[in-house]
Amino acid sequence: MFRKCVSTAVSAVAFSTVAGVLAATVSPASAADLSRYEGSLKDTEPVYAPAPIWTGFYVGAHLGYTWADWDGPFAYDDVDNFPDITFDNSSQSLSGDDWLGGLQFGANHQIGRWVLGAEVDVSWTGADDSTSFVPYPTGLDSDNTGEPIWDVRAEMEMFGTARARVGYLTRDDLLLYLTGGLAWAEVESDISVLFPDPTFETPFENARGSVDETHLGYTIGGGLEWMVADNWTLKGEYLYFDLEDEDYAYVGRTAAGNRYGTDRYGPDLDGHILRVGVNYLFRGREERMEPLK
Repeated sequence: MFRKCVSTAVSAVAFSTVAGVLAATVSPASAADLSRYEGSLKDTEPVYAPAPIWTGFYVGAHLGYTWADWDGPFAYDDVDNFPDITFDNSSQSLSGDDWLGGLQFGANHQIGRWVLGAEVDVSWTGADDSTSFVPYPTGLDSDNTGEPIWDVRAEMEMFGTARARVGYLTRDDLLLYLTGGLAWAEVESDISVLFPDPTFETPFENARGSVDETHLGYTIGGGLEWMVADNWTLKGEYLYFDLEDEDYAYVGRTAAGNRYGTDRYGPDLDGHILRVGVNYLFRGREERMEPLK
């Protein structure tokens, strides 16, 4: 019994001694360090993750090719007490194509794999065509003897759009999109009225007129855009455009110097555009905050 008591007392003394040594080891300085470490965990800066890389404003340039078609009727107005002339073949079509180039700017907003945006662009081109026809005025012979010739030309000088874009990212750097919106075109057209003259091998120009008109309508299409480097993208795009008819009221002079303004052309304008472009995206590498797990 006495030995058991002594053993218990020795064990208690040994435990107390070890506890005291451990307590002495964790000095006030060490405690302060631990406290500072715990505080640093609490004050650690939050984790950041990159923002969607397609979000932001952009500007760019493009180069491509366009095909344009004019189709509409010709008419001869009553002026200076001349009688109206009805054209038997009044409907005339022109088809022109040419290179085009221009500038664009827009904005994107990325939501997951989807990219929504809007774009405005303007292009300069020289797509034009001309045609000559005999109008077969009523009351004249149908064998074209002595009948006037109408020589008409039209040129699309400028083309622009304001469109919405909806795209889907097949990869983080590859965007497939559909687009559509408003379209307009500036057109310059001129006409020459030629009359046969027995003293000359070619008809002489009896009158010349010109006009500038703006067509309005819509465009739809789609494309692919590839982010090739930080802030830089390349794109390929197709657009179809359909612009409402306009009244080309030609104004000019006759060979005698009198005012000429009798002929009118009322074509609509439609066509296609294929183009490639490059954009610079103003977004930097902005970050959004994620809570520390």
